[in-house]
Amino acid sequence: MSDDRLKSDDRIKRPRTKNTVIASHFPTVFMLREYDGADALNRKLEELMLRLEKQTTNIASGMISLPHTDYKENSQKRTFDLELMRRLEAAPGVESTGAGTDLPLESGWTKIFSIEGQVPPPGAGLNVDSHTVVLGDYFQTLGIPLIRGRFFNNTDREKSTRVVIINKTLANRYFHGEDPIGHRIKWGPSESDSYWMTIIGVVGDVKQFDLEKDVLPQTYESYLQYESFSELGIVLRGKGSAENLVSALQTSVHALDPQLPISRVRTMEQVMSQSIAPRRFYLILIVVFAVSAIVLAAVGLYGVVAYAVEQRRREIGIRMSLGAARYDVMKLVLGWALSLVTLGVIAGILGSVAVTRLLTGFLFGIKSMDPVTFLAVPLLLATIALLASYIPARRAMKVDPTVALRYE
Repeated sequence: MSDDRLKSDDRIKRPRTKNTVIASHFPTVFMLREYDGADALNRKLEELMLRLEKQTTNIASGMISLPHTDYKENSQKRTFDLELMRRLEAAPGVESTGAGTDLPLESGWTKIFSIEGQVPPPGAGLNVDSHTVVLGDYFQTLGIPLIRGRFFNNTDREKSTRVVIINKTLANRYFHGEDPIGHRIKWGPSESDSYWMTIIGVVGDVKQFDLEKDVLPQTYESYLQYESFSELGIVLRGKGSAENLVSALQTSVHALDPQLPISRVRTMEQVMSQSIAPRRFYLILIVVFAVSAIVLAAVGLYGVVAYAVEQRRREIGIRMSLGAARYDVMKLVLGWALSLVTLGVIAGILGSVAVTRLLTGFLFGIKSMDPVTFLAVPLLLATIALLASYIPARRAMKVDPTVALRYE
């Protein structure tokens, strides 16, 4: 008979408004916790840094700028640059060295180009790429892989056929699976009087501007086919520490010109770290605010559920006075709480899916739906709600039914 009395809810109407208020807390807390999913973004960021560090270990870089007052002639600049490469290659601990007008993640030089035999469709606009002129073993030093063709060599000189190397993105975008080796491109529109350059190689993609932006089509020309450049970025790879490579760079430069300053002297690990520093700072702020939000929201959720159960103390007293067992009453209360958790979590998942799309911009090609976060949140909310129901229900069941009936 006690079970029938326990299951009958005709005597006591459950406040639907209160249930709605409680259930509405769950999607709110759930979506707040999704911002705590920024810790997942932090984990992905750390994973990215580890991968980059493996590729940039023992690489140092620096920028030299030859003053026009001391190096008025192109021949002077060219002699300095080539001699510097020779000295660096012979420096102790240096395995390879190279130079470029623009180093990865530091800057970019964009140019308009045309491909021989290709006519852009109406409204397609101009072909734009990022461009770098390189010297020495630039690609090998930075670990940029050769996918097809060859690198530049000493036969690629001013009076020889103009050659160019393109990246994988340019090859895929403009040649659509066709082998680009042997095709020609030129600067400017197709009707310009610029020289034609034959594609001799395809290399891997490199983030030229920053890690957040998509890889642009990239072209490389050989320094030896130009007269000279006043400013070059130098890169070195070696067996020892990157700090020793920095010392070798300074020694070699000052042996040629003691007064020439070297700017932006850094290891490539520092370049990578500085590139993501603003994003890491924003993620740390998100995590701090998210943790604060989840703590406050969890306390509030506990209080709301506990108060709702406490309000049912008189109901619990009535049920127990009618013969309901303590176990059955506890099961009823926890079942009520669990039903609200289920409804709230379902609503929270739907809302958080939309919220996580806002976080996609913080990821570098990594999915924003982190399974750890999505599994942890329902468990966290369920635990909070069940504890908030169990503790006051257990306390209420210890009270004498006659006292509970006089409650309120």
